[in-house]
Amino acid sequence: MRFCFIVEEQYRNDPMPMVIADQLLQWGHDVDLLEPQTAVACLSDLAEQGYDAYVLKSLADGPGLSILEAAEAVGIPTINNARSIRLVRDKAVAAAFARAHGLPIPPTYFVAHPRLLKQIPAGDYPLVVKPSNGSSCRDVYLLHSPADLAALEIAEANDSFFLAQRYAENAGFDIKVYVTGREVYAAIARKSPLHSDLTDNPRDTQTGAASWQALWTGYIWGGYRRNAARPSNTRHQ
Repeated sequence: MRFCFIVEEQYRNDPMPMVIADQLLQWGHDVDLLEPQTAVACLSDLAEQGYDAYVLKSLADGPGLSILEAAEAVGIPTINNARSIRLVRDKAVAAAFARAHGLPIPPTYFVAHPRLLKQIPAGDYPLVVKPSNGSSCRDVYLLHSPADLAALEIAEANDSFFLAQRYAENAGFDIKVYVTGREVYAAIARKSPLHSDLTDNPRDTQTGAASWQALWTGYIWGGYRRNAARPSNTRHQ
């Protein structure tokens, strides 16, 4: 098979998705790399270029998604599909969509500018504030009470919209779970930017409710549109 990996400049030296590309090459497949910031992409003959699928690693507001959607529009499979990507790119949309489909999402506010944070009721503190288009755990702030607003300084205040969510007590690690179809095949935990003082290793994150929530996330963002079997959480109740 022949794949085109769309990788934006910021991710050129990241392990993902290049480890996937390397593995495909070892298995005998062909992989081409397209970097939108350094090369033009011809859209006139996408269907004739011979790719079996396009794979995207892109910034929230990067150009790669436009190329992916163009490929999808002419019938070329994409990973992931553009609809699923757009649903998670804007965290405001993702939070509303997830809550509507039963995922455990804390009370969430859309905030066009940090000065509006004072409108959030004191009963919803502590708050986590982050850009609605953010990534890689950057620019995340924890406010314990409304009194913390006076000292809050957000460098990107005029460049982003924000989400404010009630802080949920946790072990101090952010967990990324990888799912293919109905299989949870990897879980990676890394220190949360709100708990940089932690030194202990996280417990196993690939079992129980975390796995079921990952499967359910994959189902609602992509699978249910294609009549996939709904994952069961019977084992985790």
